[in-house]
Amino acid sequence: MLQVAGKRGWKTAVIVEAGEHREDLDTGLALPVQTVGKIRPGERAPAIAINECVWPQVKRADRNSAADADGGPTGAPWVDSNDWVAQLIRFRAPDSAVWLMYVPPDRVLRPDEYALAVADAAAHGARWVLSGADRFAEDTWAAIEKTMAFFDRHAEWQSYRSLASLGVISAFGEADEFMAHEILNLSARRNLLFRILDRSNPDLRGLRAVVWVDQDAPAAQVREKLLAFVKNGGLIVGQPVLSAMFSTAPPEVEGHLNYRIYQIGAGRAAVAREDWSDPWVVAGDVHVLMSRRHDPVRFWNNGSSGSQYSVSPDGSTRLIQMVNYSARANSGLRTAGVDGKPTFARFYTPEAPQPVALVPRAVRRGIELEVPAFRVYAAIELRG
Repeated sequence: MLQVAGKRGWKTAVIVEAGEHREDLDTGLALPVQTVGKIRPGERAPAIAINECVWPQVKRADRNSAADADGGPTGAPWVDSNDWVAQLIRFRAPDSAVWLMYVPPDRVLRPDEYALAVADAAAHGARWVLSGADRFAEDTWAAIEKTMAFFDRHAEWQSYRSLASLGVISAFGEADEFMAHEILNLSARRNLLFRILDRSNPDLRGLRAVVWVDQDAPAAQVREKLLAFVKNGGLIVGQPVLSAMFSTAPPEVEGHLNYRIYQIGAGRAAVAREDWSDPWVVAGDVHVLMSRRHDPVRFWNNGSSGSQYSVSPDGSTRLIQMVNYSARANSGLRTAGVDGKPTFARFYTPEAPQPVALVPRAVRRGIELEVPAFRVYAAIELRG
């Protein structure tokens, strides 16, 4: 595989087990492979390879099923993505290059499905560790290289700041790791955009809601910060351990099957009646409690696509990124809506040599855009 990549002019690296020393490498770079849970906050390494990843796709139904795709509890297609893994590792090791390891499934794949493997990592600031490259046909190589070249041309997008409206707070410790990881994973599947926050000093600016995942209470300083956030109109959602924060609050203001909800100043606190056990239910409850009207990007006919929404460091450009996990061209009937009144919009795909201008349509809540059909990945730049 190294020889194949080398012939195409690629720089190569070898993945090794953590702590392994290799004298036989002539590539100049060995990436130690690690699991998501082993990456500690503030991790310092030039590059990190993560092997707990899935092949990005719309999960196929069992061969004995009449359906084409597997579905989640809501009946929507079940999407496998590494969105949350890339975001968590970049949060914990912001100065490291992140490489994600996932192996193609045992079936014949179209070139666009390999392009999707590149885009799933790159859209979230990571890289895919190629597997099986010695068997790639020329059209597969072309799709991979075109997609990689596109993201290299737009490397500045990786410096953009998330405009997610939900913050997720956890130490990701052993007792809470499963629930925290799955809330990230299932929120991404719902297109519920999130930011991972520092548990010791969370940056709550720009957020509408916060989820306190852990089963231990916030420290005093963080508790005061969260209370101020709620009093100023925010929503906090958490497990029963948060009850002590609101012991002097008025009685419940509205009924909810799974939560006691308290009005605190201009905001609300939703405290679970029982310890969480099902992260799918938690992610759905959070989205309903927060309300879809606070989604930073609203989609219609979005199919099996995931998204990200971010802003440039100087605030002049906003970016919508869309990854189509079916890896097939959609109908072109997709619509995206955002708040604000940007007057300039450009549509990018890896296949098109130049971006296409889109015409924003003013609506009550901001603007809406008709999104052209795309196969794997598309981005929309907004300015003005």
